[in-house]
Amino acid sequence: MPRGDVPLLLGDDDPLAFGADSLTMSIDALRPDNHTDDHVVDAHPRSGGSRVSSTRRAAAALRAGIAARPVLKQLYQFILAILGFATVAVGLILVPLPGPGWVVVFGGLSLLSTRFLWARRLRERLLLILQHVAHRYTRLSWLWRSALSLLGGLCSLAGVWACVAVLGIPAWVPQSWSPTLHTVPGW
Repeated sequence: MPRGDVPLLLGDDDPLAFGADSLTMSIDALRPDNHTDDHVVDAHPRSGGSRVSSTRRAAAALRAGIAARPVLKQLYQFILAILGFATVAVGLILVPLPGPGWVVVFGGLSLLSTRFLWARRLRERLLLILQHVAHRYTRLSWLWRSALSLLGGLCSLAGVWACVAVLGIPAWVPQSWSPTLHTVPGW
């Protein structure tokens, strides 16, 4: 690996290692300039054949219009990057809470991966790790899977307890529950 390159997650022999200069390389640089989605065909049951989706044609025309205006293209890419980073940040905040924290993180990385090569590589690497963990989890006995599920549920319960202890009982909780909830230690 050349000097100055930074490995993504693993060691220097990692095939997904990338250089510091590629952090700002966009995925658009890898696509041909005449790329549109006009080749995508929808099979509509009542049309008797296949046709190009009007939604995809409109989206391709919108992207072509944005690409034709450099200032608008930069503004679009800036807004997309801001939305991607904000989505990842919200997802990371939601991770310890019960709910879709990791799904939101992957959604934000998907937004960022349309613009940044490093985000695409990170998303692909995280998906590989997730698939590996899921495969290992399914190979465990039912006893270990039950124990890990119970541990995950306890961690989620602890996350809810910590949030309510720090932020207080939410206003949307019915007032009739308030006396019962105030008996929980820390609330």
